[in-house]
Amino acid sequence: MNMNVKLSRHALGAEGIPSSGGYGEQYNDGMFDEAINSPGYKRLWSADRLKAYREKLQELKGNAQVCATTVGLSQTLLLADRSAMDHILEAIRKIKAHSAALAKKA
Repeated sequence: MNMNVKLSRHALGAEGIPSSGGYGEQYNDGMFDEAINSPGYKRLWSADRLKAYREKLQELKGNAQVCATTVGLSQTLLLADRSAMDHILEAIRKIKAHSAALAKKA
């Protein structure tokens, strides 16, 4: 789909498919630093190894784009019965087939 996330999510919603924007870059939200600075991590790995691990994450250059362009579908939605799964698939196919027209309307 050559559409933005907001438009894609709106189109899914119009088809009765709930979605989310997915996750952000979790290694920049503070929780990762909290974990690797915890006594448990420091007991298991050396300071140099933890520092190297943290620095290695900066090499994930495409991660920001992936996070910004993800449309998420919940696990419970995807655990539905066959007819509901067919509905999701057909909705995505319909949106893809009409993506150019939808993008022009936006």
